[in-house]
Amino acid sequence: MIALASLAALLVYVGIVYRLLHGLRALEPGTERHKPRVSVVCAARNEAHNVQGLLSSLVAQTYAPELLEIVIVDDRSTDDTAAQVEQWRSLYPHIKMVQVKEVPPGTAPKKNALAQGIDMSTGELVLLTDADCRPSPRWAEEMASYFAPKVGLVAGFAPLTGKGVLAAVVRLDTLASALTAAGGIGLGRPTTCTGRNLAFRRKVFDELGGYRSLMSSVSGDDDLFLHAVSRRGGWQVRYALSPHTFVPSAAPATCKELLLQRRRHLSAGRFYPLGIQARYALFHVCNLWLFVAPLVAAAAGGPVLLCSLILLVKVLVNGRALCAAGGAFQQRFAWWAFLLWEPYFLLTNTLLGPLSWVGRIRWRG
Repeated sequence: MIALASLAALLVYVGIVYRLLHGLRALEPGTERHKPRVSVVCAARNEAHNVQGLLSSLVAQTYAPELLEIVIVDDRSTDDTAAQVEQWRSLYPHIKMVQVKEVPPGTAPKKNALAQGIDMSTGELVLLTDADCRPSPRWAEEMASYFAPKVGLVAGFAPLTGKGVLAAVVRLDTLASALTAAGGIGLGRPTTCTGRNLAFRRKVFDELGGYRSLMSSVSGDDDLFLHAVSRRGGWQVRYALSPHTFVPSAAPATCKELLLQRRRHLSAGRFYPLGIQARYALFHVCNLWLFVAPLVAAAAGGPVLLCSLILLVKVLVNGRALCAAGGAFQQRFAWWAFLLWEPYFLLTNTLLGPLSWVGRIRWRG
């Protein structure tokens, strides 16, 4: 029975992985040449050490300045974030600043800040990113090229940068998340995305009533909004694979910072549609069982070698899938990082994931 359960779990796990790879290969390039007005919106809280780098990247965009505006939302910062944005605004008239003084009760802080920035924007397209991100010069231009007339939302890749063991593992985990996001969208079943690199039509945002229905979660200004667009119908969702659309940012520097960030991101999972929750649960339960099956077999006097070989097959399939994703996203990784990522992926999703659904989650301190 233990071996049969492992074989069944392997088939389910491998089936999901290869479906995601099929969805990744189904993605199409952006071909639109129409240049709508674009608004880049970023919510910044105590980001004085980052905001200058972001603004430097945004003012270097190849998109025509008369068609591009940059809206920075200073969300109750206690450092000199606002002063730094003001300096840039005096030099570049297409930069705007919105200052948030308080958060209404029952409102998610980041969504509140983004909503105020979007309300002040004038673009047909809204591009979201974070203060620690560094978009390439052609980011706005290339993201706009994916907006065919029926496209309402475009998700993009946001790779992490950094050196050291922790950064290497987290970079690989970000690649795995990108495979899930891109593959799901390619299959027509959008599941997840990242707010560090997300674009949508302002019309779609207004049709959905902004973030009003999503305020229960501190996180989810990205994936919960993606689900809302997908459920509404009438609008297509695309994923941008052009390297010029990639928006890098620094990986968390410490384990504590990483755990807080992962818990914040995973907390939105309890608000996912039941169908998506069920698919995630099935995938991660299969992954967990494949790891523990050899131990269960050893304790029960069962087929330890067979269960271990099945686990090895799962690991090899993961390696093959991540190599394919790495080719698509122009990301390379070391095999030692992959071997460390396997238990990291298991622990963060089977332990930290459920724990993130309870307790209070904060955006930033």
